[in-house]
Amino acid sequence: MQRSGAEVASFTHGKVPREVRVRHILALAEELFVERGFSGASMDKLAQRAGVSKPMIYELVGSKDEVFEACIRRLGEELAAAVAGGASSANTWHDQMQAGGLAFFRFVADHRAAWTVLLAGSPRPFDREVGELRRQQHTLVAALMAAAPVDHSSEGETPVNIDSFELDALSHTVNGAFEALAGWWGDHPEVRPEQLAEWVAALITPGLRAMARERPSLRSEAPPSKRRRAP
Repeated sequence: MQRSGAEVASFTHGKVPREVRVRHILALAEELFVERGFSGASMDKLAQRAGVSKPMIYELVGSKDEVFEACIRRLGEELAAAVAGGASSANTWHDQMQAGGLAFFRFVADHRAAWTVLLAGSPRPFDREVGELRRQQHTLVAALMAAAPVDHSSEGETPVNIDSFELDALSHTVNGAFEALAGWWGDHPEVRPEQLAEWVAALITPGLRAMARERPSLRSEAPPSKRRRAP
């Protein structure tokens, strides 16, 4: 929040660009929701902290529900950027799992309270927004897995031999493992992010390698919803 506050302060009063003001409001809103929860946070308090009128918040972002939704999207976008950036330089699935996992756990550590309130523990009316962010994360992980070779060997790279349907299923598995471990980590904060990333990579990568190498496909036929009905 300090960075967004300094950004606003760098402009003459009344001359703050819309996008800068919105970023500042959302940063303050995130803090407020973390402190008081959704029900305890008020638009009046947010306006007071932001130094703007409540009608301006409605104009720039929207209602309290819309502000909360925007905070969820903002946190999810930052998480996706962190994971993609961490995994972008990885050359194999194992390296990718470890580098992307480390970026994920470092993000959770840096945003622990917001992660718990906004993503992991959002009120039920916002399940759809959190679900959409999870779908985006699944898509990201599947794309990263498809782009990297399984591993390197003396014979060259072992290509990914899994179709998009299977990659989608596996990306859900991978993300589920990371989220579950992040939840466990809340009770064991003494564990370093590097250790968590190493555990997940060591657990998951061998199975992924075996699937990619030994089976041309993980399914022998299309799922029921994809099968053609006989005429």
